[in-house]
Amino acid sequence: MEELVNETIKPRELLQRLLKVRAISPPEKARHPITLDDNLSALEQLLGLDPVDCDILALMVYRDLIPGMRDVCNLEERSSGLCGFSALVACMLDRPEGQVREAFSANRRLLGSGLMVPPTSYRDGPLELSTGLADLLLHHSDAASAIQRQFSDHGRAARHDLDDFQNLADLRGTLVSFLQGALGEKLLGVNILIHGQPGTGKTQLARALASVLGVCLHEIRSSDTRGLPIPASERFSSYRYCQSLLAGDDSALLLFDECDDVLSGSESVGQKAWINDVLETNPRPTLWLCNNPSWFDPAFLRRFDLIIEMPALSAEQRADMAQQAFADLPVTNTWLQQLAERSDLQAAHLATAARVVRAMNCSDIRTAEAAAEHVLAGLGSSLGLALSPRCAENSATELPFDPSLANADQDLGRLLRAIAKSRTGRLCLFGPPGTGKSEFARHIAEHLKTPLIVRHASDLISAYVGATEQNIAAAFAEADQRRGVLLIDEADSLLYSRVYSRHQWEVSQVNELLQQMERYRGVLVMTSNSAKLIDQAALRRFDLKIRFDYLTTEQSCRFFQHVIGKSSIRIEGDFLRRSMRAMQLTPGDFSTVIRRFKVLGEPVNEVGLLQGLRQEFAVRVELGGQ
Repeated sequence: MEELVNETIKPRELLQRLLKVRAISPPEKARHPITLDDNLSALEQLLGLDPVDCDILALMVYRDLIPGMRDVCNLEERSSGLCGFSALVACMLDRPEGQVREAFSANRRLLGSGLMVPPTSYRDGPLELSTGLADLLLHHSDAASAIQRQFSDHGRAARHDLDDFQNLADLRGTLVSFLQGALGEKLLGVNILIHGQPGTGKTQLARALASVLGVCLHEIRSSDTRGLPIPASERFSSYRYCQSLLAGDDSALLLFDECDDVLSGSESVGQKAWINDVLETNPRPTLWLCNNPSWFDPAFLRRFDLIIEMPALSAEQRADMAQQAFADLPVTNTWLQQLAERSDLQAAHLATAARVVRAMNCSDIRTAEAAAEHVLAGLGSSLGLALSPRCAENSATELPFDPSLANADQDLGRLLRAIAKSRTGRLCLFGPPGTGKSEFARHIAEHLKTPLIVRHASDLISAYVGATEQNIAAAFAEADQRRGVLLIDEADSLLYSRVYSRHQWEVSQVNELLQQMERYRGVLVMTSNSAKLIDQAALRRFDLKIRFDYLTTEQSCRFFQHVIGKSSIRIEGDFLRRSMRAMQLTPGDFSTVIRRFKVLGEPVNEVGLLQGLRQEFAVRVELGGQ
């Protein structure tokens, strides 16, 4: 065809000339480079490929790497669509079209192993080799192993033992026993879904499980060797290749982290039956990790043998993480304990703060702690979380809670003794701000010697559809797991009567809260400034509705004497009583005035305390709060 070198010829005419040349050429089996031939033979043995599969792989390697091959493929007008593409490949390989079309079916090895994938663009046909595969097959002496290294990491050491996951309790034994049985009996379709908020230790749990089982954990990569993200479709192809390659390896366990983009994104649309089949037939057990499976198709969820939600980290776990992150750095144990009290804190936050402090190379405790707090405060502000230890909630009063100095319509002392025996109760505390509702919840937790899990309504309400319900469920789950007292403070907006709801999501929030209240068996305390707006169905679910009111005159006098110290009182009793009778005060008013003395650096005195209480009362009256 040398006479056509300098001629202008239409693609159709060129194709016809090529077909004529091939017709008169003697038939000859293709001779591949030695490296490619060896790699095709290895894949044929490892993955069970047949000769047609190997010929197709070789042709696709040439199409990707040999200059001009894509132009030759594009000469055939029928190359669009899978049928046309099959016809083109059959013509180029001189094989029956039916064989090639069968090789491209989803249940055959080329697609099932992930060697070939749908392209990001259909410009060059409906299928292509997985990224980087052509170069490995043509130039790498051991492509099968190189592909696996490109698709997955393995042998990463676990930073935690399985015993560190105390919050999973008996689930640890169930996981280990089930996986041991599945590995021993070589069960197909073994899949475990582990979900939970970022930083709760899902990946570390998977590595700890592999360590206990004595198997190698192959983690499907989310980024390529250049550090660039791998598309969801290619990650799934990587997973299927590793499943095929490791099918006969009894010591292999797979980990697919961040599986949300595969099982809940666009990749699953139109492929439901195919993904179901993948989940039912995988030869190697797989751990699937995600943050939130609520968007997964129920058909996918039904095919997981175990679905485990990682509980929120306990204060003890956060303390251990803080100790590890700030090891050898100049910070105090008291400061680390304050960090551990922040329920939103995650390992990644600690690692970032410790990295900054370590890079500063400072030896001063004050400087190190302040720098870490700046990092955590910035992260918390951008993420809407309370991370800095300086953000820790102060007690509503500067004095220990005294049930006798709270004006409640129930005997709080008797109630405390009853709850100590039953360890259960759903309490609605309502009344004016500052009357001691939240402090009583803290006092209950201290009396029971159990953790207090505090959630404000603003912590739970989210702008995203369904997220509020998930936050509510997570709060109850944490309280149940930690066997603590759950305090939902300022709950008016969560308990808002459905009669006045204008949106479906408002109704949905109340419904979720009611369901969680119905199931909860621990101690639940919810506070509200007004019980009038609370949904009637919610009110019925509370065991006790307790009103906290302004202090009585006698209580205000006793509170005053308690703050000053009885022996130090110089104000005449009748004058103090008349002054207290003229005001409606709360424990919060006393707390505010005490803090004012601290700000000014002055000792608390009776004249200043009385004057401050009068000011607090006057401001409330002026603002209409009486």
